[in-house]
Amino acid sequence: MSEMNTQLKEQIMRRVYIVAFMRRFLKPFVIKSAILVALVSLGATFVSVTNIIKNGVYSSDGVFDLLAFMFRALSRTEMFVQVLFVGIVALVLWMIVDKIREFEHGRMSIV
Repeated sequence: MSEMNTQLKEQIMRRVYIVAFMRRFLKPFVIKSAILVALVSLGATFVSVTNIIKNGVYSSDGVFDLLAFMFRALSRTEMFVQVLFVGIVALVLWMIVDKIREFEHGRMSIV
């Protein structure tokens, strides 16, 4: 029974140390940036971004035409890509709001 308690204690303390390390050395902005990079790279495997940009630039005359093209392209893609796009936009907005709040509270940092 004592050995079981020691093993349980070691497992719990290992998790506590991991969480303490992450909180101390990994800032939330860095974690969100890593998630953003992962989502964008995942999206790049499903979508040819260069072809979309090329087609959008060649088929539009102005900013509003380009936005309409992008909306049409997004609305006609697979559901997974749409959800991925919404996740990327939500994460970027969350990061921007966090930085604005940091700036308002006077604790703005680079990372």
